[in-house]
Amino acid sequence: MSAYEQRKEVPDKRWQYILFAAEPYETIAFKIPSKEADTSDGKLLHRWDSVSGTYLVQVYFKEPLGAPVEQPGRNNE
Repeated sequence: MSAYEQRKEVPDKRWQYILFAAEPYETIAFKIPSKEADTSDGKLLHRWDSVSGTYLVQVYFKEPLGAPVEQPGRNNE
């Protein structure tokens, strides 16, 4: 979801949201950098563990080595 589709915060083009929906729970969203995801082999990982009820997602972003990483809620000067 883009920052312009959500209605909780002022839209900011630096961020996007990844949404997870699972019955009977409410949909939750995580704020992530608005960067292109690296979907090459082994770079986009996801796994469902039905025993523990845990879903794991790991995303790598395409950006130059050594580029500064912005974090939500921090002063990124």
